[in-house]
Amino acid sequence: MMRKKLRSDYSRGKDWEFVKMRKAKTICIFLPDGNPKSAKIVDITSRKGMIVYFSRKDYQTKDEYTNEGFLVKKDSTISKNFRNSATSSIKKGRKRLIDKEIIINSKFAKDYLFSSPSTAAAIVAGGSENGRKVWKTKEGNTLAEVETKQK
Repeated sequence: MMRKKLRSDYSRGKDWEFVKMRKAKTICIFLPDGNPKSAKIVDITSRKGMIVYFSRKDYQTKDEYTNEGFLVKKDSTISKNFRNSATSSIKKGRKRLIDKEIIINSKFAKDYLFSSPSTAAAIVAGGSENGRKVWKTKEGNTLAEVETKQK
């Protein structure tokens, strides 16, 4: 069993002790006085350096899913056109990246970190996409399948 000291803004300066981890995202902690407390854990599953792919006939990407977000790599290509499912936020998001010269001539000029795989997929595809289903590992597993296996 792994033990680690944790500090929380909510603990009013008290140290919490990591006691046990069960499944992904579930921990049991006790304050120094022995009283159990619950804590919200956003994500404790490491995705460090998971390389994923998303390609169709007119675009191709090789990207990295990290704990910080979803990194679309330099030289990844995007769809030249918007699809009917393109919302105004997708169009504005792509325009913002073009204006900042992150996307030039339908290609990422540098690495760019997105907060979610679905946002990255929508910008690349030019329309709404479920990032958990379209990004795949080299073995062909979707992000949803990988995350299910980790639980």
